[in-house]
Amino acid sequence: MKRSPLIISIEGIPCAGKSTLQESLCKEYGGRVIPHLWDFGGGLQKYITIPKTYPEIRERESQILQMNIKMLDAADKARKAGKFAYLHQSYVSSLAFTYALSGSTKIDTLRECAENYFTALHNKTLKMPDMYIF
Repeated sequence: MKRSPLIISIEGIPCAGKSTLQESLCKEYGGRVIPHLWDFGGGLQKYITIPKTYPEIRERESQILQMNIKMLDAADKARKAGKFAYLHQSYVSSLAFTYALSGSTKIDTLRECAENYFTALHNKTLKMPDMYIF
């Protein structure tokens, strides 16, 4: 029986084995490994500094939302081509990052960020993975 292609998001902390699991699933079931979120926004080095003001945080969250949209669009194209797509994290991790950043900077932007993601999901600008592995 042929499996329907899925978009699978592999979530977790750094060095938890997400990339290794991505590669293993791709070898076993075929499909496409979708690059890390940062690869859709010019590389991690561009985002290594922690924003400290409300406008800086809002700008960073907007950039990350756009990267998530691009990453999930790439995954959706793979699925439409009949391939599994394996993500190295998704917007679930982005929201966790926003929560941590809100705690460390004492500037709470989590509610606004979550509302932006909900709106993007509702408007179908942002697609949801079919499965999450934590």
